[in-house]
Amino acid sequence: MRADSKGKAPETGQTRPRLAELDGLRAVAMLAVLLFHYLQRYPADYPYGDGLLLVAQHGWLGVYLFFIISGFVIALTLNYSRSPFEFAVRRIARLLPAMLLCATLTFLVLWWIDTPFTRTYRTGLASFLPSLSFTDPWLWQWLVPGVAYIDGAYWSLFVEIRFYFWAGLIFFLFGRERFLRIFLTGALIAIALYPAFDNGPLHMPALLLFFPDHLPFFCIGMIVHALWSGYREADAIPATILFAGLSIWSVASHGIVPAALVALMIAGFMALVWRPHWLAPLAHPAVTLIGACSYSLYLLHQNIGVALISLLPRAQPTGFYVMALILITLLMAALAFLVFRVVEQPAQAIARRWLARGRSVEVRPVAIV
Repeated sequence: MRADSKGKAPETGQTRPRLAELDGLRAVAMLAVLLFHYLQRYPADYPYGDGLLLVAQHGWLGVYLFFIISGFVIALTLNYSRSPFEFAVRRIARLLPAMLLCATLTFLVLWWIDTPFTRTYRTGLASFLPSLSFTDPWLWQWLVPGVAYIDGAYWSLFVEIRFYFWAGLIFFLFGRERFLRIFLTGALIAIALYPAFDNGPLHMPALLLFFPDHLPFFCIGMIVHALWSGYREADAIPATILFAGLSIWSVASHGIVPAALVALMIAGFMALVWRPHWLAPLAHPAVTLIGACSYSLYLLHQNIGVALISLLPRAQPTGFYVMALILITLLMAALAFLVFRVVEQPAQAIARRWLARGRSVEVRPVAIV
């Protein structure tokens, strides 16, 4: 087993506890996105309009919190992966089985329920191509013109997959010790050079390869992981300030409120290192359960939830709609929990056992975060 930079062997999945605070932060991100989709994203399809909770208009920022969490988690996971193959198998087991089931359920619900919303957003079978491959529909236009995701929320997973690719490639090519500096340097180069391709023939390829608007958030998560792991080199603070600034700048065009919320989000995430007790409420079992199920809930909540909302009668009291939204949210959470227990957890357990059998010596399985 490899030793870390302090000469200490990494913990195994049975000795390394799952970080409850990360699941709590996932729950916060998921709740923000859900409120945005249920209260602001589709006002024409809500019988209550978009005035129930105006602050929910900023809930789309929850996706960026997911990106920060991914930066932390992937840096952590790479340190406990013995090969590129093992890292890939763990990511596939984490993502694909749940996507297959959730995309199928979403597809069927949108064809079963008949409302203006479902008629607008239901798709054909070809939409399984970008959805199950975690790629951009643009890449499939040559084969199926007009193809789209089964659920538009899946766009962020293509961003995640590209981050996994670059992080894994750099980690296994250059090793743990140089990984963070090389990734951060490459990210800065990609962000700096991207404007040169704007509106040119290389615009789309550059955008697809390097996702410059989202890179700073992953980098912040990776830096926080390094600090949390004991990294105290002189470049840590400048790197934190630089990528925090780039993250804030990337949403500044949306106004001062989103920029301030991103700053607050980064400061809150930094509490994992400097003031972990501030995040203690997020470690409550009820909160961490939502965070643990957040991937399945993310896949399910938007199109299925809004389809159910679009069935609600109009001209009802506000209290009626609040109760209906609570019930729909609980239904989505229960369905996500079922997918988590029946699909996500067994798929990851199978992957761990399969990887363990392929090793020449017996090792304890590493928990998939």
